Amino acid sequence: MTKSNPLVLPYSAGLFWLLVASAVVLSVFYMLSVSESIFNVARREELNRSIAEKANEVASLEARYLAKTQEVTHARALELGFVNAPRKTFASRVDLSPTLSFSGSAGQ
Repeated sequence: MTKSNPLVLPYSAGLFWLLVASAVVLSVFYMLSVSESIFNVARREELNRSIAEKANEVASLEARYLAKTQEVTHARALELGFVNAPRKTFASRVDLSPTLSFSGSAGQ
């Protein structure tokens, strides 16, 4: 009868290689995740820079718009060929349909 070592389990070599393969797969997954995170941080910085440029462009356009609104006067409108309206007429509409209500109190 052979004496067996109590510390060596059967299938220990298979378990060892399974653990090694698992460690390799997990470390590859970890490296891919870290590289993807780095790529996303770089992309976010690029997008933030683009957003800042667009915000500056919008601010510039708003300033130009406000400057143009200062040029609009009654005299300038007449100079461009606009005329005063002879009389003011407003259109209005009376709603004849009943009001819909969830509480059952229509028209109140």
